[in-house]
Amino acid sequence: MAKAAFIILRVITAIAALGSFVATIIVLVATAALELLKGGAHTALELTKLFASGFRYSGQTPSPPANHHLAMLAGLAIFFLTMFTSVFIPSQKIFLHVVAGMAIVASAGRIWFMATTPDHSVLYLPVIAIWFVYYALCLRWTSIQKLRMPPPPPPPTID
Repeated sequence: MAKAAFIILRVITAIAALGSFVATIIVLVATAALELLKGGAHTALELTKLFASGFRYSGQTPSPPANHHLAMLAGLAIFFLTMFTSVFIPSQKIFLHVVAGMAIVASAGRIWFMATTPDHSVLYLPVIAIWFVYYALCLRWTSIQKLRMPPPPPPPTID
């Protein structure tokens, strides 16, 4: 019964992580495409002004856009992919600890965004909460498995 519940939790965690990964990639691509479209429209407007003025208009150099949100989205995509990967290797404690550290950073970032800008919603905190339940069970499950394992056989003796 416990093993079936653990497998169900693994499937739910994998689906949630994969769904979050796909949604983050969609948002990342849409944001980058929107910024590219905006930059292209600005360039077209400046070229139109230049041609309309008979090449006398020098134009304005736009300030470079701050792409820190694109880096954050790329980091989230990597995080959700590692979260998805951790479902397939529950016995690798070091990898689980690394993903747990990434989850703490992502949760702290989301909580900080929610505190500073109230219009942000709780997008991926439930996925991280489900993963932390999975993480706790993985740590407990592997320690129980080690306790239940029989001792290794003695080495063969050469007579």
